[in-house]
Amino acid sequence: MQNRAFVIVVPNSMAFRALVESDVLAMLKREGKKRILVISSDEESSSRLPGGVEWRQLEWPCESLPQQSLAKRILRSLSVRLSKIGMDYGNLSYRFNHLCGFKAHQFKQGLDRERQKREVIAGNYVAPKFGWPLPGSRWLYRLIYAYYYASWQVSDRAIAQFFKETPIDMIVLWYVQSLIYRDYSICIRKHNLKAIGVIGSWDRPTTKGPICPGCDRYIVNSEVMKQELTKFHGMKADKIDIVGWPQMDAYKDPRVFQDRAIFLGSIGIDPKHKLVVFAANSERLGTHEPGIVSFLQKKISHGVYGKDVSLLVRAHPNDSRWKERFSELIGKPNVVVMSGGMGNIPLLANTLMHGNMVIATQGSISLDAAAFDKCIINIAFDGDLQKSYADSVARWYEMDHYQPVVQSGGVKMVHNFAELEQAVQLYLQNPSKDKEAREILRTLELEPFDGKSSYRQAMAMMRK
Repeated sequence: MQNRAFVIVVPNSMAFRALVESDVLAMLKREGKKRILVISSDEESSSRLPGGVEWRQLEWPCESLPQQSLAKRILRSLSVRLSKIGMDYGNLSYRFNHLCGFKAHQFKQGLDRERQKREVIAGNYVAPKFGWPLPGSRWLYRLIYAYYYASWQVSDRAIAQFFKETPIDMIVLWYVQSLIYRDYSICIRKHNLKAIGVIGSWDRPTTKGPICPGCDRYIVNSEVMKQELTKFHGMKADKIDIVGWPQMDAYKDPRVFQDRAIFLGSIGIDPKHKLVVFAANSERLGTHEPGIVSFLQKKISHGVYGKDVSLLVRAHPNDSRWKERFSELIGKPNVVVMSGGMGNIPLLANTLMHGNMVIATQGSISLDAAAFDKCIINIAFDGDLQKSYADSVARWYEMDHYQPVVQSGGVKMVHNFAELEQAVQLYLQNPSKDKEAREILRTLELEPFDGKSSYRQAMAMMRK
């Protein structure tokens, strides 16, 4: 019997990071999967895979592959040409998000043209051209979806050859909402293969458009994500597995954590101090942040929150200019500016464990803070910048995936500097404030949260 491959297709660097920063691959190997094949776009990423895991590039050159028949070449050429004039995933995604009435989609439609172009890189198709014509027509959406994923479509030659020559036991489409999965979906159905769709990130059901056909089951992180798949994507509840957040398994591993005095001493903070953690965003999304951290630094230096308080500014892992952005704070007493450390989960875990509270603008760091039951302050204003409401960070809190967080009461939203100062004082004096609400937040967004999510995900991926 041939050694059939357990194939995991990873569409982008963020998805690859989520895979390798969990123990899912190790769990698959432990459970007897002898041949695991990861398909990704970046050859350098292959060096981050565990030993024994094979790698294949997402896009193979076709020059050395067998030529397709004339009929197939004509159909493929026609399909490619139609995609260039709008019969593509961008069109489907725009229509799906428009028809569902997602707030995130409506918000991003108000961005200027340059920013809308940048959104495409992140898989958000919000420019009106993607929805032309008649974006509100459900009939037209269904027609385009049926055409786009039709099994008679001719797949990319390299992908078709891969399915032809590779014996496959199971194929996993990681972060399943992606334009790259059209050809995979067609091949999966043509070869009658078992497939699993991993949603992977909490905002994807309400931002990244429809899901391709062909998956037998789906894997999500939380109850909220399951509800969104059933409500908006029409998936059957008994076909969805909730596994928790594999990336957070480390938060339940005592070996990850250092003694508070040792950790804080190693980053230049007095272990006797209360620690306010400011989790910064990327440069593009955090233009308001330097003014806010400057405000916090001044309050701390003047002893407004007490004499035993320090501020730790954690730069975002994707921010290459964090030193320039926060240069004004470097060298100030009782302030440390620290790189986010791409992929350094132990560093993040210790930072959150030993902090007294977390201040951040809307984002998944609020869930990380909730995992440690830390007081959470969310910035809902633009610091000392003057922005219209259409461009303000206040609008980020309207986004669909963040509504359960806001409604739980587990985060305290502040709308100006005065509210920020009051919230910091409140939480430093009473860290148990809003504890019950944070428990609700954890139940909605993190459970099951027991350090075994990677194992559950591996088991769910192997189910047939």
